[in-house]
Amino acid sequence: MCGKSKAEKTFSKKDNFCAKAENSDSCKGDSGGPLVHEKDGQYVVYGIVSLGYGCGRKNATDPQAILIKSELLTVIQDKYPKAKHHYLILPHQNIESIFQLKRCHLSLLDEMELMAKNTVEIIGGKLSDFKIGYHAQPSMKRLHLHTISNDFISSSLKTKKHWNSFNTDLFIPARKLYDMLENQGKIERYPAHVVNTLLSQDLQCNKCSYIAENMSNLKQHLLLHDK
Repeated sequence: MCGKSKAEKTFSKKDNFCAKAENSDSCKGDSGGPLVHEKDGQYVVYGIVSLGYGCGRKNATDPQAILIKSELLTVIQDKYPKAKHHYLILPHQNIESIFQLKRCHLSLLDEMELMAKNTVEIIGGKLSDFKIGYHAQPSMKRLHLHTISNDFISSSLKTKKHWNSFNTDLFIPARKLYDMLENQGKIERYPAHVVNTLLSQDLQCNKCSYIAENMSNLKQHLLLHDK
């Protein structure tokens, strides 16, 4: 269904639930973090931490966790950022991935892209310094739009897969995905051999023609562009 869920229209006990670890409530830094549960060998996102009691109460709107929250969307910092600035735009509507999108979701994609641009503006960045898009092979079972600075300087950027998932055709710009959905009515998965080919591409710098032998060399090279 493409209509608004109850959670998009109002905030009430009917649309929220309580969860905790043993003898533990949410606390500083938890707000905006995903609530996950293992299902069929995979971790599925069931919700986003919003508030708590005691310690958690004073951090329910911690800007380090939730950057922006609107009627339709929430913007959070990626838990394992692959650059200096890395945010996820999450719709409140329960959509598993880009592969569940239909033409009736086009307006939602517009809102998500606009929110991504607003996020860059809020942090004082320039759109030319950011990539806004979706992974062709999503790693999380919840529709999300990446807004990431193109410096790619981060201790969480560790593997060739990390790099190529953002710097090859495995990263689909937001407007391109919108056009694909508008023209085709759905988003189709890349064939496995295409994914494997893209993941195995050389570690080429996103700002020049330099090709690194390994991630360590690439990360050292990226620092040269950050001066």
